[in-house]
Amino acid sequence: MSDIRYVIISDLHFGAENSVLTDLHVGRAEVNPKVAGEVMHGLVECLRELVANNDSWGRPTLVLGGDVLELALADDHIAAMVFERFIELALAHSERVFDDTVYFVPGNHDHHLWEGARERHYAEFVRTIPKDQDITPPWHATRMLTDEDDAPVTAALLTALIQRDERTADVHVRTIYPNLGLLDATRTRAVVYHHGHYSESLYRLVSTTMGILFDLPAPKDAWELEAQNFAWVDFFWSTLGRSGSAGADVNLTYDYLQSPRATEQLVDNLVRGLSHNFDHGVMRRLSVPLEEVLRMSLDRVAHHVIARERRHTERVLRDDTEVGLRDYVEGPVQRQLARECDGNVPEHVTFVFGHTHKPFVGTRDYAGFHGPVAIANTGGWVVDTVDPMPLHGAAVVLLDERLAGVLLEMYTQHDHDADYVVRVHAIPGPGAEEFAASVRQIIADNPEPWNVFSAAAAKAVRARERDLALILERTEARVSDPETATAPSMPATPSPPTTPSPPTTPSA
Repeated sequence: MSDIRYVIISDLHFGAENSVLTDLHVGRAEVNPKVAGEVMHGLVECLRELVANNDSWGRPTLVLGGDVLELALADDHIAAMVFERFIELALAHSERVFDDTVYFVPGNHDHHLWEGARERHYAEFVRTIPKDQDITPPWHATRMLTDEDDAPVTAALLTALIQRDERTADVHVRTIYPNLGLLDATRTRAVVYHHGHYSESLYRLVSTTMGILFDLPAPKDAWELEAQNFAWVDFFWSTLGRSGSAGADVNLTYDYLQSPRATEQLVDNLVRGLSHNFDHGVMRRLSVPLEEVLRMSLDRVAHHVIARERRHTERVLRDDTEVGLRDYVEGPVQRQLARECDGNVPEHVTFVFGHTHKPFVGTRDYAGFHGPVAIANTGGWVVDTVDPMPLHGAAVVLLDERLAGVLLEMYTQHDHDADYVVRVHAIPGPGAEEFAASVRQIIADNPEPWNVFSAAAAKAVRARERDLALILERTEARVSDPETATAPSMPATPSPPTTPSPPTTPSA
């Protein structure tokens, strides 16, 4: 068998109630962060089984592909503790699954981890600039080829969480954003990973608005795209839900957006409130119906949020997402790859992304490449709807030392437990079919951990569907009778930690 060199996994959403990797207290949809659930146990055991068959390479590098911590809909400390449970299984175990350097490519739900890492890295850089020199502007992207970066960015929080355990004190997490590039030894084959949010127009909202208002061209480079949109992505998808007591109301808003009826009521409330607090004088002079304008605008924003790719059930990608993906790969990805590969795009390129929660493999014909670009999606580990969606599920991408790829589809959602089966798909490219055959053989030789995982996944998906149904039921009740609906309770705010005293200087 080809040795597994990289393991890419994304959209874990640790800490989210609807993540199948987050354990819940029995009988209620409340996270139990001190326990690693059955699905998490099963996933790590399956990966351990695969890695144990490596011959010469040793342990592979883990790539955490974004939306690892749920920072939009979960408390920071809860998400952090669930992440620690995963680390205990995968890295603190006597038989480590992964290497001591972990790559982290932030997504939209943990984008704020990138902002923190970026600003810390920039501060350290500024410290090195001589006082008589101008300060360099801050950057919004890293190098794609992180192994060739002489000043890598540390993922401070993830590293700190891992190193709290003395068994993993040697493990470091390196942040690469928004694109991670991997090259084979011949530099003729590349795999590029991006979380996937910039394939959707919702996350390019600021660039689109600026283009309309000021007739500006779309950003051509990854750093420019991020520089224009980072505040919007960070605000709405990574920080707003953590805004103290207001965060509970933001989470309630996300619940409203799960239901068309509740969304309509939410828009009505916003229109009435904004109209009441707005000076109508100018609008009357222009003969513009304010409430109609507000309703059209808010309906459009709500539609974009509701209709984002992960809610689309008929195909793996909607037409507009296909266009967005093409524009991103042909533009920022191709330009960055060529720039960091001495002007030459490698002969074989694979693009891997997550975000949509719908795992699949395929090829696309994109301009600027030598041939079709292989595509793989890592899916997601959350349940977004009450009813099963067969296109939705979770997968892991495995790459061997030649960067041949396999999509290990851990599950997709189904009505019947018997349909929860791990499947192996070759990612189009040289050597992939042989690599896939060897992975299938490992599973066939010892099916027990895989069967245990599948049973746990089926059970967890059904439980999350029931929980989501209860959430929607409560949301609909708030719409029907908002005056009597019970507001969400908030935990007591903890006191800020005291600053430790400096050590006493010993006397001479």
